Amino acid sequence: MCQPCASELPTLSHSCQKCAQFLHASASGQLICGQCLANPPPYDKVFALFPYQAPLPRLVAGLKFEEQFSHAQFFSRMMIQAVRQQWYASSALPDVILPMPLHNSRLKERGFNQALEIARPLAKSLKTTLNHNVTRKKPTLPQSTLTASQRKHNVTNAFTTTANFHGQHIAIVDDVVTTGHTVTALARLLRRQGAQRIDIWCCARCDSRL
Repeated sequence: MCQPCASELPTLSHSCQKCAQFLHASASGQLICGQCLANPPPYDKVFALFPYQAPLPRLVAGLKFEEQFSHAQFFSRMMIQAVRQQWYASSALPDVILPMPLHNSRLKERGFNQALEIARPLAKSLKTTLNHNVTRKKPTLPQSTLTASQRKHNVTNAFTTTANFHGQHIAIVDDVVTTGHTVTALARLLRRQGAQRIDIWCCARCDSRL
């Protein structure tokens, strides 16, 4: 994507400083959404490149279902830029980059893990460890086909690992965060395995209120 087109992509403006959920413009002084205040998530912060608005659905679908790997390269470049210039401009980078795992059945069906395609260039450019020691043990249904309550049940106990993440700062990389149930389930597992800080890096954040 050329720079003029990239500059016209939608921006994530007023959002929760914890989960990146969109906040109403009237809540200009609010930093944390009500959901995160009432039920703090097991991760520390969601960093999102864009809101899930046109043309992001087309770009994400092109990568996931049409093997347009140039889209993964674009997301990686944009994420590297955001990490260096904004997200971690004045703080230490994570120790580990962890792409959202796919179940083996989904991996065989698709032929690749789109989160890994985005995460691999990130780890190389940022000189950060790329971790593959978490597996998706439960053949979950596609989250996009489910209601919010169904999504939560769908990913409960979906992940497993024997890895020790004691004291580590982990960045989970995913394409889209909608309700946050998937990253929450994975973050809970990483906390049990000793992770000290968990951030979520995603290409796009959906407005889960819709």
